[in-house]
Amino acid sequence: MTTGSYTIGTESSYFFDTKTWSGADGSKTYYYKVDRPAHKVGKIVRVKDSFGRTLYRYRVERYVPARVRVLSKRSNAKWNSYSMSARRSTRQKSVNGILMYDYYAYNFLSVDSNEFLKLLSRLADRVRGHSYNLAVSNAQIGLTLDMISSTAARIARSIRSLKHGNITDAARHLGVSPRSGSKHARPVTTRDMADAWLELQYGWSPLLQDVHDAAQALAVNLNPPNQIRHTVTYPKGDDVKEIYPDPSIAPAIYQSYCQRTARTSIIVVLQEQLSLPRQLGLLDPASVAWEVLPFSFVCDWFIPIGTYLDDLSIIPSITGKFLVTEVRKNVSSRRGMRAYYAGASTDMSAVQMSRGSQTGLPIPKPEFNIPKISGTNRLWNSLALLRQVVA
Repeated sequence: MTTGSYTIGTESSYFFDTKTWSGADGSKTYYYKVDRPAHKVGKIVRVKDSFGRTLYRYRVERYVPARVRVLSKRSNAKWNSYSMSARRSTRQKSVNGILMYDYYAYNFLSVDSNEFLKLLSRLADRVRGHSYNLAVSNAQIGLTLDMISSTAARIARSIRSLKHGNITDAARHLGVSPRSGSKHARPVTTRDMADAWLELQYGWSPLLQDVHDAAQALAVNLNPPNQIRHTVTYPKGDDVKEIYPDPSIAPAIYQSYCQRTARTSIIVVLQEQLSLPRQLGLLDPASVAWEVLPFSFVCDWFIPIGTYLDDLSIIPSITGKFLVTEVRKNVSSRRGMRAYYAGASTDMSAVQMSRGSQTGLPIPKPEFNIPKISGTNRLWNSLALLRQVVA
């Protein structure tokens, strides 16, 4: 265990660098490739007279060093606690004797509770080797059979109509509007489109995914993996840009820009594999009750209760040791744009890291959040659900 710190300069100087740490960091292993070994290069030099006749000659040699490339480097994580905090002002420019201080360099991102639940869910799927839940599939078998039978009946009626040459009825059975001149003409409404979309998203797509997951679960249990070490990571990041005035020295204006990243990773070394009933969700009645609850998926948009219940069933049952690492990094710049601070600038970077070895993982409580629905299928799902409610 080592603890130390150093500081070069101050926050009000043109160069500032500080770092504090506690614990031993992991060592780095470098992998090299020699493109060209070290060798000698020689050539013959001839000395001639005025008539072009060679008087004598000699050999000149020079040493050419090897050309080596670094292919990769890997940090060997140590299973001990370690924390580090570092800040550096990479460039500062003073105007009127003033150096600009950028507080965005110290405003770090972090992985919240809901995001950590997603990370734990990834770890659970990695340890199980699949994401199939047999108990939930059995609980929803009635709805699945009704959907398959109703769809098969519609297709059968459509084929029967085609055999009798009635194309209009065949199209109507499939939910397609016949031509406007037909006596059976009925336009396809937005309610019809909403029903078809929801059936696809929450009926057929989950069914096909369950078939894939069931096949994967069968393959995993027929050929149990020998892997006892698993790693999962959750990265996130954003860009912060802001232009604002300084009321103390009007009309001075600042511009700040900061790139923030945060990454949380978990490494687990298993001491034993999960039991088969635990893998298949047969010991998780809470998740089954939640999944069969009507519109529970809508609640999961705002509070991830389903993810929380699944993690609560799997994570405490994982026996092994865990290494949790959090890294947060900010790279920011601040510029004076007008008046008193025009031309002043500073570029700063800050890093925080913490690592700890644990025998178990905490499961945080889910938190309420406003879902992001733009640009995804969730937007169309929301509109389809709204159309059903309005109807």
